[in-house]
Amino acid sequence: MLKTKVGYSQNADNYLSGIETAKMAQLNNAKVALLFTSVVMDQESVINGVKSVADVPILGCTSSAAICTQDGYLNSEEGYAGMMSFGGT
Repeated sequence: MLKTKVGYSQNADNYLSGIETAKMAQLNNAKVALLFTSVVMDQESVINGVKSVADVPILGCTSSAAICTQDGYLNSEEGYAGMMSFGGT
């Protein structure tokens, strides 16, 4: 059964944004994660934050507009990150 979990952050600190995003999206036995960040963020720093929490292959890209979450649209001049992890047995 495929399981997913989503996390996101609008923290202006790129590394901390990656940590917050990964912690929220942490899924036991995750096999891969999709990561989307704002174009204004330092993607390497966000990824380093994610990898400090989750040891999972990461795919993704940047967004110049916004990402949609259950709490509404994330769109901040300081940046944003969102991640969906996929796992299961």
